[in-house]
Amino acid sequence: GAEPDLLGYNVYRSLTQGIDYEKANLLPIGGTRFADHAVDNDITYYYVITAVDTFFRESVYSVEVNVVPAYETTPPAAPTGLAAVSSSDGISLDWDDNQEIDMEYYDVYRGTASGIWSWVGSSKASTHVDADVYPGTPYYYTVKAVDYACNESPNSTEISVEFIAPPLSAPQPPKAARWPKR
Repeated sequence: GAEPDLLGYNVYRSLTQGIDYEKANLLPIGGTRFADHAVDNDITYYYVITAVDTFFRESVYSVEVNVVPAYETTPPAAPTGLAAVSSSDGISLDWDDNQEIDMEYYDVYRGTASGIWSWVGSSKASTHVDADVYPGTPYYYTVKAVDYACNESPNSTEISVEFIAPPLSAPQPPKAARWPKR
């Protein structure tokens, strides 16, 4: 079980087995996962971790493990749950977060015909607002996930939505002129 005063963990790496460890994270890691992106492919790295308490005291090093990073070629899964609504800002898109640990961002594509899309933006979050839309035009959207190695997922399921312009406010009648009394 976790210690009641556990703040998190520090990850240390080295190019030499058993010595010369350098901290790989800036602040203690709150969870039990860490993706080290400051490494090169085909080089052996040696890792240990420490537990850090609320007074920033560290435990002894864990058992060492070694890893040889290789260029990642597995693309992320296609995003799921893509939905869109017409809002006063344009068309608001939302989809489920991808669960890959190496997720970088999402690319959003739009077209005015099914299956024919152009890139309209990227988002770190699983949301996007497309403000460059016009009333009465059906728009077709799909989203792709991109990981740190620039691998791109297949397209999400395509959805279509039409932008509905917000109603204009009713004009106000002019205020009656008041003439000064003579």
